[in-house]
Formats: sequence, C-alpha cells, structure tokens
Amino acid sequence: MSMYVHCGYNTGTISCMATTTASSEITFRVSLEDKELIKLAAEIANSSVSDYIRSLAVQRAMELVSHLRLREVTVIPAAQFNALMASIDEPDEIAPHMRSAYDNLWKLELD
Repeated sequence: MSMYVHCGYNTGTISCMATTTASSEITFRVSLEDKELIKLAAEIANSSVSDYIRSLAVQRAMELVSHLRLREVTVIPAAQFNALMASIDEPDEIAPHMRSAYDNLWKLELD
C-alpha cells in the first residue's frame, strides 16, 4: 500500500498526515532540540522529515509486533515435543510421601 505523508512544522510540534484512500493524521509534540535533531537526521538520510518519521515509526511498530508474536511461540526440538505430547495421556506418578499423607488423611479424627 502506498502512503504519502505530509508533516508541518510549528514551533515544537511535528504534525504528520498520512494519506491513502482515507486520510489520517498523527500529531506529537517535541522539544525544539528534538525537532532540530530529527530534521538533521532526515537530511542525513536524504529523506523528508515526514518520510523519515513515518519509516522509523512503521519499522519500530513492526519490530514490536513481530517480537510479541515470537514471544507467543515456543520452539523446542521435535523429540522433546513428541515426548511432551505423549505424556499428556499418561497419568502422573504420585510421590510416595504424598500417597502416605493422603492415606493418613482419613485416619485423623477431627473434633
């Protein structure tokens, strides 16, 4: 999808408007020092300020979403996965001390 971005420059404010088939606008406040730094970085990157900000924001958003998606997935070796899946249908072993405690539970007389 093509996106055209226009950023206006007010004192301490950078306002960006992205236009596709519909238009939307993102406005955020920055200090004058940050504004000058962003303008300089865009110039060094041979890019307009609006393209520079948009590309960095989209890139960072994609990284964050991708990182979150990777955290949702656990990768383990196939043999370990197969053993895990097979163990689901097997009953757990009861530790001897737990079996003893359970058996003795019913021997107690409560007042």
